[in-house]
Amino acid sequence: MPNLQPEQAMLALHMALPTIQREHLTTRSVIEAIPLNNGDYRPEPVAKTALELAWHIVAAEHRFYSGAAAGELDFTLRPRSDNLKNSADIGTYYGESFAKDLEALKKVSGEQLAKMIDFLGMF
Repeated sequence: MPNLQPEQAMLALHMALPTIQREHLTTRSVIEAIPLNNGDYRPEPVAKTALELAWHIVAAEHRFYSGAAAGELDFTLRPRSDNLKNSADIGTYYGESFAKDLEALKKVSGEQLAKMIDFLGMF
């Protein structure tokens, strides 16, 4: 697959940003809809709890957006902080981290965006 040119990478980013922002609002509303007193719900004994799933979404999204801005992906596990006790806490954290990631993405140059990033050696 041919590499993107810097101008193409910038165009792709600017075309994607409005959708990314709308999807963030939708995802945050779903996370915050988890009942405050029932975040430990799991449909099966081996399934993640509702809060574990919410945190997984937040952490994975942050990993990819910050990785795109930094030019490399950091696969260090990020456990949920003890102060993120319920869906409201996770939703607030999600909003704050997303805002920082979005600002970082807006500052990235076309050359940085067009750079190939290693994904665990798979591609």
